[in-house]
Amino acid sequence: MKKSLKVMSVFMSAMLTLGSLGAVSLTAGAQESIGTVTKITSGDFVYTVEDNVATIVDYTGSANALVIPQTIDGRKIVRIGDYALSKKAKLNSVVVPESVESIGSSAFEDSVDLKKVTLPDGVTKIGPSAFYGCLKLTTVNIPAKLEEIDDYTFSGCTQLTDIKLSESVTYVGESAFEGCSNLNSVTLSENTETIGDCAFYECDSLYSINLENVSQIGAGAFVYCANLDDIDLTNCSLIGENAFSVCQSLINIKFPDSIYSIPQTAFEYTLWEQSAPDGVLYAGDFAYKIIGDFTDSTLTFKDDTYAINDDFLSYNEYVKKINLPDSLTSIGVSAFEGCSALKTVTIPDSCGVQAMAFYGCSSLTDINYNETAVRTAPTAFVETAWYNSQPDGIVYYGKSACAYKGDFKANETIKDGTVVVADGLFYGDEELTSIDIADSVEYIGSMAFEECINLREVKLPKSLYTICEETFYGCESLESITLPDVVNIGESAFAHCISLKNIVIPESVEFGIDDSAFLNCTSLQKVTVNGNIQQIGSAVFMNCENLKSINIPKSVESIGNDVFEFCDNVTIKCYENSYAHEYAKTNGINYSLIFDEREFGDINNDGKVDVNDVTHLQRYIAGFTDESGAPIIPDSDLGYADITDEGTIDSRDVTALQMILTNK
Repeated sequence: MKKSLKVMSVFMSAMLTLGSLGAVSLTAGAQESIGTVTKITSGDFVYTVEDNVATIVDYTGSANALVIPQTIDGRKIVRIGDYALSKKAKLNSVVVPESVESIGSSAFEDSVDLKKVTLPDGVTKIGPSAFYGCLKLTTVNIPAKLEEIDDYTFSGCTQLTDIKLSESVTYVGESAFEGCSNLNSVTLSENTETIGDCAFYECDSLYSINLENVSQIGAGAFVYCANLDDIDLTNCSLIGENAFSVCQSLINIKFPDSIYSIPQTAFEYTLWEQSAPDGVLYAGDFAYKIIGDFTDSTLTFKDDTYAINDDFLSYNEYVKKINLPDSLTSIGVSAFEGCSALKTVTIPDSCGVQAMAFYGCSSLTDINYNETAVRTAPTAFVETAWYNSQPDGIVYYGKSACAYKGDFKANETIKDGTVVVADGLFYGDEELTSIDIADSVEYIGSMAFEECINLREVKLPKSLYTICEETFYGCESLESITLPDVVNIGESAFAHCISLKNIVIPESVEFGIDDSAFLNCTSLQKVTVNGNIQQIGSAVFMNCENLKSINIPKSVESIGNDVFEFCDNVTIKCYENSYAHEYAKTNGINYSLIFDEREFGDINNDGKVDVNDVTHLQRYIAGFTDESGAPIIPDSDLGYADITDEGTIDSRDVTALQMILTNK
């Protein structure tokens, strides 16, 4: 039904478009211009021309075996268009010429007698539903340059028996082979990383597929693959809902060494699950689910268990005590939510506790934890007896500021000794205007201050080692912030901080700045990059419409897409022939060159020593600061200002610099 609706929508759209153009009657040799595209009939083919190359859009002949020419009327055929050979009832075989580079959506759809298609290796794109409903298709080669099997490409090809993907294929799309009831063997490329939703749904003859290199398997990907008995998920990090449900023969499964969430429906009605005894079912050393009804008062996990699944034993009325092994590193989302009889739990030293893990455990009064416990979600213990006994304000769990209770306040303090500020702790706090964070804090979680729209002042602790993703996302009132010696700046860390005026990237950031880190910081004017970062991610400064200046070190080897999109006034300061220099030239961005040999006296680092450096030095001595409150000459540049080489910066350096300019 989903496919039928999709096709009908496309079909109706196409018909309405044609209808608006009026009737077009084409005979051999006739042509009709539609916009900038010319539609021509030549023999049994109808084609369009664009940039002097042809796209086949229809075939009106009655051949059983069709060989498409490489050229038509002297023009090279580069594409088989959408629906071009669909519903051709008599067509048995098709040879697509070497000139063709792409196959359109639904190109052969519902050609029910089509048995064999020969595709050239140069095809890089096959559109969605290209062979949908080709009921007799038994043979088709996957081109060597094809990068993905698109959605519904071979859906309903009931006579297809085996498929071998070329090395370039990285993705198998949604319902790509759905309903291929005679498909018994699939050989994936070593580079295939993703299997889409329902990709092999109801392939009930499938007994062999190599999944050992696949990292993501979508929802319902192998539902009703009744003959599949052995799979290797060693490298899989994401498994969707019902991914292997009703695989009745599936008994041998190799699980990854580290996966932290598997939907509890993923292996329903498999032999592996149905043959398991009541109690905890493990996927390797991962506590996956409870088989049967759990009525014991104590739950004990085996040694070497590294994680407990989401929703593991939620709303159980019997368990009073849980024994967790020291090896445990994560307790999943809502793992024990609503376990109303649970009274005591001991959290291992290095175990993270995810959102709502013990939410609503109304009898839970005794929580034993290590004083250096980290990564506890703000909602992990909400509505437990322990949580309800805590005073309003920041709730501490060991050395973690893990939750917030009661109404938010304008001014907050993270107490001394705290090591971790939990993910999302102040998320959406519209009251917060300033916060004093103890110097002991080493980690501030993702989204910790997201959408704190009135937060104006933050002094980050010197011990902080990372800025996580979305930490200050949407802090619209934040005008300045000084970054300590952090090692990275996470994705969207300061995105939509529309009042932020300048930022200094410390030398400690070596690898790079993650995607969208300063996206839409519309007031940002200057970025100073100290040190030797290696890359700048995509859209990092996108829509920073007032950004005027950024220096990019020679060490940068990669700059992502749209980094300076809508930054019309920016000038990149870069080294000649560096990656940034080539990037600026290629993308038409203003730039100024920094010379490799920087002279003493080039205090403002513009590649020359002149009166502007004298002024800059005088302003520094007078105590001028930049927008963030930092001295206008950073510590890393003081060596260029110490003209007298006496180890101090004072009026003598101004005089010495003036003499240098006079002698020049």
